[in-house]
Amino acid sequence: DTSEFAVNSIKQWWELTGKIHYPDAKYLLITADGGGSNGYRRKQWKVELQRFANESGLAVSASHFPPGTSKWNKIEHRLFSHITLNWKGIPLVDYETFFLNILAVRKKSCTFAAFHGKKYVLRRANFMAVRWLHAVRYSRNKFKYCPESPDQFNFLIKKMTDPIADYLTRLRNAIKAKHRVVEVPASNLKKEITKILFDKGYILNYKFVEEGPQGTIKIALKYDTVNKVNAIKVLKRISTPGLRRYAGHKDMPRVLNGLGIAILSTSKGVMTDKEAKDLNVGGEVLCYVY
Repeated sequence: DTSEFAVNSIKQWWELTGKIHYPDAKYLLITADGGGSNGYRRKQWKVELQRFANESGLAVSASHFPPGTSKWNKIEHRLFSHITLNWKGIPLVDYETFFLNILAVRKKSCTFAAFHGKKYVLRRANFMAVRWLHAVRYSRNKFKYCPESPDQFNFLIKKMTDPIADYLTRLRNAIKAKHRVVEVPASNLKKEITKILFDKGYILNYKFVEEGPQGTIKIALKYDTVNKVNAIKVLKRISTPGLRRYAGHKDMPRVLNGLGIAILSTSKGVMTDKEAKDLNVGGEVLCYVY
């Protein structure tokens, strides 16, 4: 019963049921109890929700029931009504009976993951320690059904923006569509990455156009004249806003046995893994290209 298991349950529900019935959904409201793997104080719970929000594109709002009131959760009551109706043999017909039973409980009951009464065997995800304060786009949020509830029980997690991932995705999509030219929003970091791609022969040419608030980079993609195959086969994002990846000059990644390149952001600028190794500097591994 871990935070990864709990969020994996939500993720599987979304993949198997949620997005089918709610294809236009932009927000997901989660009601949960206040402790256990999904407790409002658990940092890993928030980190896993952030990963789910990034993958699904949903803004995830979580509202936790205060201690002693988890059985007020309407979803839990629908799934486990046979438990609540037979709690100490007393049907919970009113709030007074409900409250008296809560006061009598001294042992925390077990929680289970279920989707509409069906059981799924979930594979245990690999745990990886993260610095959660830098990994979660987190804000306090009032629960609209109970606006007087304490703020610490309610929070909102939104998708994190990743300009480099967006840049790489635009390139990948253009390559798949066999486009000759692709335009991407400009930034200094994107200019440096584009320059490296040009210097290493992965693109035909590029041009910076000053239009709009930040400008645009026009990139001419490079294809083989005979087989019409693009010079770039894989563009893989490595370091992300939720999980930064760094490499020292002694442990530089070797991409495709040296046939590909890793692009790093270092104290001496943006460069390839070979250049960083020659200069004896380490840095953040932005992406792999081959």
